[in-house]
Amino acid sequence: MATISTLASDIQNQLEEPVGPGIFWDIDNEIFPDFVVALNESTLITGEPQFRAATSLFTIPTSTVFTPLALPADAVALLRVEGPGSMAFQKYSLWDLDRHLPGWELSTGPNPLAWFPFGLGQFGVYPNLTAPAEVILSYVQMPVPSAPPWDGTQVIPFQPEYFDGLKDAAQHYLQLKEGDPEFTQSFGAYNRFLASCERMSNFAWRKNSLRFTKSGGASSAITEMRQK
Repeated sequence: MATISTLASDIQNQLEEPVGPGIFWDIDNEIFPDFVVALNESTLITGEPQFRAATSLFTIPTSTVFTPLALPADAVALLRVEGPGSMAFQKYSLWDLDRHLPGWELSTGPNPLAWFPFGLGQFGVYPNLTAPAEVILSYVQMPVPSAPPWDGTQVIPFQPEYFDGLKDAAQHYLQLKEGDPEFTQSFGAYNRFLASCERMSNFAWRKNSLRFTKSGGASSAITEMRQK
């Protein structure tokens, strides 16, 4: 699979920078970090990449009161919770539970029947469990889960057809260092990146409807009733 370092020379060419250790832009401290920023922004726009942790089961402990559960450290947002036999549990919102199941916070049972997101970094299950349960989580994964500094060996978790858009985004961020008019002109590259993310989102929509938008994080498409 392609790594960050394999595209560094392409980004240098787009910046009209000599390929190598870097003259105006430092590879380790500027090009690699800004490329990771491009990967992160792609994830926030498209909800990709998705990861199903089938070999690392998540244990939901016994609980007697409503307690949110923390997602794995590399997770951005939870998409799906599966029980035995890969049976997916119903997803609800807190609003749905309050409306349809008043007093749901005090319900107990031996097995999960449903789950609900609690912000982006936590989730809960209904009912509160009287015994631990193991489930499979599917979630939007951080594209580069390791912390900086990055040495270029980090794998790019996107299809090769989207690499050009990622390089365009990194070019745009890096050209901020040049100031105007170069930075203003680089918005052409950034718009190509957004078009690439749109194509990725259209393809990924077939797998799951949870996507992020440019309006500021989680989907802004809510019903008129919920808006009230």
